[in-house]
Amino acid sequence: MGVSLSTKKRRGGIGWNMAIGIGLSFSYILFMRFSEMFVYTGALPPAIAIWMPNAIFAVVAAILYKIAPK
Repeated sequence: MGVSLSTKKRRGGIGWNMAIGIGLSFSYILFMRFSEMFVYTGALPPAIAIWMPNAIFAVVAAILYKIAPK
């Protein structure tokens, strides 16, 4: 995800791309913590709950890679 975000050059600089990258990192960690709570409460099986953030952010990374300039 970071490489896909860093390849886009904007007129205002790289500040916006860095903010998006930090926001995505923070949201991944937050989502991982929420999925751990689903395991602790027994709402989801452990394998599904722990792999769910990885699968979602893999889709996000694929989309970012697809729209990144080559």
